[in-house]
Order: sequence, then C-alpha cells, then structure tokens
Amino acid sequence: MNQNGQLSIEFMLILIVSIVYINTVIFPMVDFGQTTLNEIYGLGQTRMATQKIVNTINSVVLQSSTSKQIISMTLPKNSRIECVTAPQNGIKFTYTLSDIAQSCSVSTTCTRTIPVELPPGVSLNCAGLDFTGPRQNTVTIRFQADTVQFS
Repeated sequence: MNQNGQLSIEFMLILIVSIVYINTVIFPMVDFGQTTLNEIYGLGQTRMATQKIVNTINSVVLQSSTSKQIISMTLPKNSRIECVTAPQNGIKFTYTLSDIAQSCSVSTTCTRTIPVELPPGVSLNCAGLDFTGPRQNTVTIRFQADTVQFS
C-alpha cells in the first residue's frame, strides 16, 4: 500500500514538471512560430499585390494606346504600396514587421521597389497610387496619350 502512495506522488510530480515545461518552453515557441508565419504571409501578400500592379502596367502598355484594366487586391495591416518615378520608374512596397521585431535584432521595415520597364516616350503618372493596409483596393490602370495613369 505504501508503494502505491509513493508511485502516485511520483506520477503527480512528473505530471506537474511536464505541464510547467510545456507552459514555459513549448507554448512560447508555438506562439512565436505563429507570429512569424503571419508576418511572412503578410509580407508575401504585399509583394504579390505589388507584382500584380507591375504586371498589369506592362500588359496595359502593350495592348493599345487607349487601354485600361481594373484589378483588385487585399493589403494586410502594416503594408503600403506606392508609385515612384525617381531615380527609376517602379512600384514600391513597404511592410512593417509588428511582433517579430520586438524579439529579433533585425530591421522592422521591409522595403522593395519593383521596376517598371516602359517603352521610350511613355511616362508614369503616380497620382492615385498610394495605398495603406489593411483594406481591399481596386485600381484602374489606364494607358492614354503615352502616359500610364492610376485611379
């Protein structure tokens, strides 16, 4: 009978140590992994939306002198897409890391400009292309009078 009591106490002690280990080591790792995954997903979503705009610009310029296309995209929180003309034509995206940056010694902002290759004589009018997430965006890209315009 005495052995059964000792066995029960040892089992409860092992169980308590296991629960403490899971709460202090495993759960924070899972939470950090989930946060990292969400940040990577948001960054990828922002980059894909930017690439979609660049591809649509290229398509509109190649179609005819008075063409237009309408695209929709969803931007996650902490993201921004804008048009730049100097030093080179392009669509720039910025994504600010929210949670990972607190525990890592990395830059909190990811920025990249995807260049837009336009034929000679064609210009990029950047008015109308500056979006900040989170939101659903609809962009109309027009090619008219040798100018790519956004609305």
